Amino acid sequence: KNGCNFFLQAAGVFDHLCNELSTREDLKIPASCDLHDHVLKGLSAFMLAEAQECIFHRGLLDRTKDSVLAKVAMGAYELYASVGVLFGEVPVLKQSPEGKQLLQSAKLKSTAMLVLGEMKKASDERNQKQFKEEIGRLTYINDHLVKDLEAGLKNESTPKELASWCRTLIKNFKSEFERAKKDNQLIYHEIPMERARQTIIQQTVMAK
Repeated sequence: KNGCNFFLQAAGVFDHLCNELSTREDLKIPASCDLHDHVLKGLSAFMLAEAQECIFHRGLLDRTKDSVLAKVAMGAYELYASVGVLFGEVPVLKQSPEGKQLLQSAKLKSTAMLVLGEMKKASDERNQKQFKEEIGRLTYINDHLVKDLEAGLKNESTPKELASWCRTLIKNFKSEFERAKKDNQLIYHEIPMERARQTIIQQTVMAK
């Protein structure tokens, strides 16, 4: 809870800086990279995404329903994705180690939260005995999203702590995928539902 509040406060600070620099004439100084409005907006969005992620992890501890956690994770995914868009508007960011790390962190965290959201939805489908949907969703994660995570781990700009967390996530997913495949082969014999027919996960953004 405290971590979430601190991230929300940080988001407010970046928003305030952005508004002040854009409206006050006495603060019209030559804009450095870190004072660019897209950078400040991106940092604010990053803090909101971190707060949303905190809410997700707290939900895990509180044993919140998988259907709810899937929506919260998708909210974090959308917020992290918006960070990448905003940072992408500042080409100079790609020229510094710090900027590259920010961009890579936002990209990788966005993918990771998407994986978590899809995994939680698959878990909810299993609980609802929707095994065709579950194995189809897990297959999609394996064939597309996990590959994106693994590619991100090869990027030298990925922070070590984030890389370690992503490796654990990939390991946990593959274990879950193998369990689901084994159950399907031995018990359910379902044909995985194609992606186009799978239920779209609606996002819930609680960090504001």
